[in-house]
Amino acid sequence: AAAALVVADKAGDLKEGAALAARSIDDGAARHALDTMAWISRGEA
Repeated sequence: AAAALVVADKAGDLKEGAALAARSIDDGAARHALDTMAWISRGEA
């Protein structure tokens, strides 16, 4: 996840990307994104 955030220019380096990913997990944003992608992939959008 950290590397993907760096490649997407959401984080400046892997350390920052890892911290951002951890916060996303902790605050529920990662789960919400996963649920949204699953909902869309089932054609419910």
